[in-house]
Amino acid sequence: MANIKPASLKQGVIPKQQLEARINAEEKLKGDPIAADAPTRLTENGVMIYNKLLTSFPKDFLTSSDSHTLEIVANSLDMMQTAQEDINSRGQLLADDSENPSIRIYERYSKIFNTFGSKLGMSPKDRAALAIIMTTQAADDEDPLLKALKNR
Repeated sequence: MANIKPASLKQGVIPKQQLEARINAEEKLKGDPIAADAPTRLTENGVMIYNKLLTSFPKDFLTSSDSHTLEIVANSLDMMQTAQEDINSRGQLLADDSENPSIRIYERYSKIFNTFGSKLGMSPKDRAALAIIMTTQAADDEDPLLKALKNR
């Protein structure tokens, strides 16, 4: 699929009617907001990571369809931390000169995190695009002329 941006990030001249139709279609596809409760399958640390991630996104940015992806990201970070603790504790090489299996575990969960984290917009490019959205929304909320026009 082509690199299609959300309507709020489109650049160039777009007819107002077409832009409004696109924004409405995107809103319908979002679904319900994501639930605030962390999945029970996560460890205690995984729940803390899940909650921290959940609050790091703008309000109503994540939807119910993102909950599984957020759970995978939180679990991946939890497993990476656990593996890192083992590597720090036992070292990269074990007593028998074999590689610590936690290194492979860390690498595996790092790949999972990168794959699913990018789906949530956690790459630098995605965060930059998100910052544009947040800045635009904040400017719109503060502009008295826009407020007056919206309330007409």
